[in-house]
Amino acid sequence: MFVVIRSRLGGQIWILELWSIYLPRIYWMGKTQRLLAVLPVIIAGCLAAPGPPTGMPYTPTAAPPPTPTEKIPTSTTIPLTDTPEPRIIPAPSGLVYYSDNGIWLIGKDSTPQFLLEGTRYISIEFSSDGKKFLYRDSRNLWYHIVDLVGGDSSEIAGNPNYHFCNLSWWHDNPGYLIGAFQHVLDSGGMYCIAVPGIMREDGTGMFFLSDEKSLLITANEYAHAGDILAFDINGQPWIYKFGVGKEPFNVKTYDFAGPDELNFSRPSLSNDQRFLAWVVYETVEDKTTQGVAVFDMENRSSIFLHPYNVCCWEGLYTSVYWSNSDNYLAIHNPLNDTEFDLLWVVTIDGRLTYQDEGHTIGVLEWSPKADIFGYSYFERESGEKRLKIVSAIGEELADLHPASIFWWSPTGDSLILADMKNRDRTEFWLVDDGKWESLMVDLPDDAVILGWIFLD
Repeated sequence: MFVVIRSRLGGQIWILELWSIYLPRIYWMGKTQRLLAVLPVIIAGCLAAPGPPTGMPYTPTAAPPPTPTEKIPTSTTIPLTDTPEPRIIPAPSGLVYYSDNGIWLIGKDSTPQFLLEGTRYISIEFSSDGKKFLYRDSRNLWYHIVDLVGGDSSEIAGNPNYHFCNLSWWHDNPGYLIGAFQHVLDSGGMYCIAVPGIMREDGTGMFFLSDEKSLLITANEYAHAGDILAFDINGQPWIYKFGVGKEPFNVKTYDFAGPDELNFSRPSLSNDQRFLAWVVYETVEDKTTQGVAVFDMENRSSIFLHPYNVCCWEGLYTSVYWSNSDNYLAIHNPLNDTEFDLLWVVTIDGRLTYQDEGHTIGVLEWSPKADIFGYSYFERESGEKRLKIVSAIGEELADLHPASIFWWSPTGDSLILADMKNRDRTEFWLVDDGKWESLMVDLPDDAVILGWIFLD
């Protein structure tokens, strides 16, 4: 099995292989020390005795956790038609991948174009226009920006007194980066003990959002849309408005009922900047209970969704994904007191439309085209890694060829699946959103897809 950690912010990817003949290792784009450090926690969570989820130890004034009023589709397997000799098609234009010690781009004529020489990279993220990407070199952990048009690569110099952690594009403010900054004297070892901040993409104009250091593990520790940046400082929620300044996010002004010691983490902003979701948690006598609080910043109201218990750390891995219409949220919790991952899809008013509580789940991504999402999962009985396509209202559209990870096309009309056969060979399949038919893609065996961009 592959444990896949994928940041909602820009699609940053880490993959850890656990169920195979190999020793646990980073399969791609991994921070080895960081993931191996949490491996005992993951194993401890898997061995924890399962138990039913329970509610928060307090009663919210907003709507209670949703109770489904209609039958919710359960996870089923849609049989595939066996194809002894699959049809092989050229790789689609705009696909960016790593292979043979370099980065390649599939041009409009389906011909691979060599972009950049180098070893494997971590924390790859594309700019909003798809013309640049930000990466962290695995050899020295320095950040670089590559211009896909000119093929130039430049290192982000920055301040010599600080290391950069988890840099990401501020997509709605071109030329700016969001991240965490760790002073050279504050060695965090395997972690990033740092302060959140912003700076220009050339490394100048560094601005700290806090004087207080906190543990920042991934880019999921902050979220942005438009001119708003949401982040937490040691469990307390804050927002920063571009060109204006920062301010505490006062949840009491949204009729949110909860104890003062409640902690907030891993924010997620809707695309229209109206709704802000936080993973909230409380630890009492070494038992952590958490859920998702959604704040309507236009109507100054809030709702509390899905309280549940976690077995281990304080909600570090729960993720919230907004649909592109901002009408639905997908909530994924991989560490809890049950045997499997927890996945729910809910409406803004808290109505549950879909759930999967019987699989280990990897990557989840909404389609850019419609309220349809896909998620990879591990089927224990067959041992397969598969991809399920589901509409936001809960209709299961397809259960596809074994897939460890996948990418939607920029238009949302198709997607590519990656089936990792072993450490040296991966098969790729193209699927359209009509017939959901899988066609093998002609890519090198050692290819690792980095992204799929729109070519003018």
